[in-house]
Formats: sequence, C-alpha cells, structure tokens
Amino acid sequence: MLASRPLSSIPTRRVLRRSRKSWKRCLRRLSRVRRLPMSRNRPQGNTSMIARASARAAEQKRVEESGKKLREVSVDQIVPNPHQPRRVFEEKALEGLAKSIAAKGLIQPITVWQAKPDQFQLIAGERRWRACQIAGLPTITAIVRAEQPDEAAEALIENLVREDLDVVEEATAIAKLLDEHGMQQDEVAAMLGTHESEITRSLKILRLPNTVLQEFPDFRQRVSRAQMVAIAEAQDEATALKLWAMAKDGLSSTMIREARKTTGQGGKASSSEKFIKSFRAFSKVLKDLPDEPITLEDEDRTTLREMRDRIDALLQAESVD
Repeated sequence: MLASRPLSSIPTRRVLRRSRKSWKRCLRRLSRVRRLPMSRNRPQGNTSMIARASARAAEQKRVEESGKKLREVSVDQIVPNPHQPRRVFEEKALEGLAKSIAAKGLIQPITVWQAKPDQFQLIAGERRWRACQIAGLPTITAIVRAEQPDEAAEALIENLVREDLDVVEEATAIAKLLDEHGMQQDEVAAMLGTHESEITRSLKILRLPNTVLQEFPDFRQRVSRAQMVAIAEAQDEATALKLWAMAKDGLSSTMIREARKTTGQGGKASSSEKFIKSFRAFSKVLKDLPDEPITLEDEDRTTLREMRDRIDALLQAESVD
C-alpha cells in the first residue's frame, strides 16, 4: 500500500532528484495546469478592452444598418454647432472626460455632417469633441452625414437627453423645441422621461427678469432648479428680484416659497418675513467671523449651542418638506 512505502519511493521524492532543467520544466507544466481553471476569469483590463471593442462593434453595426457612415475625422476639421444650447462648459468636467477618453477610448461617437470637403460641423457631441482636444487626440470617431440635417433640433434633443445642462439652458432648449420645431409638451416630457408639469415649470424660468437670467451662470452651482422655479412663480418682477437676492444668500426653496407669500404685501411684516431677514443678517455675521480660534465664555457657548439646535431643527423640517 502507498502508506507503507518509504518517502524515497514516493514520486515526489523522485522529482526532487531530477536535474535542474527537468525540475524547471515540471514547474512550468504544473504552473500551466494550475492556471487552466482560471482562464475563464480574465484580468479586468482585458475585460474592459473586450467590452469597449464590443461596444464599438455594436455601434459600427448600428450605424451601417442606418445607412450612415462611421469614420475617423481630424479634430481640427470640426467646427461647433451654432445651434448648441449649452453655453457653459465646466473645465473640470471636461478635463475628467478627457482623461477617461485618453485611458479608455471614445465609446459613443460624435455626429457631424460634411459642410465642406475639409470641414465637418457638429450635430451632437460637443463635450466629447472638446475633451478630445484637451486630450490631444488627432482624430475622433464620428458618424458622418452627407446631407445637412435639421441640426438645430437634433442638437437640442441630444443635449437634453445626454448632457448636463443647467436649468436655464434646459428651459431654453425646451422652448426652442416647442416654438421652432413644432413639438408638443407631452412629447418633450416623454422624451426626457418626466411629467408634463415639469416641462411647464421649466418654461416659467424663462419669464424671470433679465437680471436674474444674466446673473444665473455665476450662481449655477449654488442655486438649484427648485429655487429658480420658486422664484419664477413670483407675481411681479420686483418680488422676483427680492427672491433672487435671497437665493444668492443661500435661502432654500422652502424659505423662498414662504417669502414669496409675504414679499410685496403691505402692512406689518409676517413672522416668515422677519425670519428671512434675520436669517440673511445671521448669514452675513457668520461670513464676517474670523477664521482663527477665539476665546468663548460659558454664556457664548450656551448661545451657540441653542443656535445650532435651532439650525438642526430647521434642516430637519426642510428634509421632511
């Protein structure tokens, strides 16, 4: 029996006595055998490359079936679409996209039409084109159309569906689809996967005073869509301007709606209006506080804790609302 045989008679012992060359050959064979079951689990990098190649192949097939042409176009031969609804391109976001394209390639090609023998005009994908410029790529994969399409409508739809427009750009794009291209609100809502009432709210933003619309790009990261809609529901321009000032100071959409109920009304100020004035004054005081540590008395600490508790209560009410 195997158990009764001395160690020297076991095959493993005989392997150890072989020449160095044979031993290395055995190790290589053993290594290949052990890796064999793992062959199904490819490294992540290969998986990503295969996925990207499959995505490109699928896109190529889809383009060919639609009768369009997919090709590599010189980045320098492309010009922007004059009907592009996006007016602001975030530099950091473009740099992030450029790094992604440089590392992984462009999955979704841009769409252009050949305006001249050596010039292509963008229909959709300006962010991707700009990112390729930043990445220093000489060419970009593009769906090329021979005939001039209704690039205005296509650019609007492309940006509404794919790109991160701010609320004013989005409202402007929706208005153009309705006014210039004959679409209905329910069609736009279905295209965006939202309710028709949301389209109505977006359009209200365009009725805001020009001062608000002109200043908004500087505050687009701080003022939300809900705040803009709340301001747009003001009854007159003077009230809208007051509410806009409050939004710039950091008041939430809930506070703006409360202020809208009382702003512009005569008589004694309501508790909501008093609170909002106090909040704005308090915000200014906080901004003026020094950054360096200061010595606090016990009474000061008690006051600050009470203020913190009130702020927490307000934030809790805001989240519930």
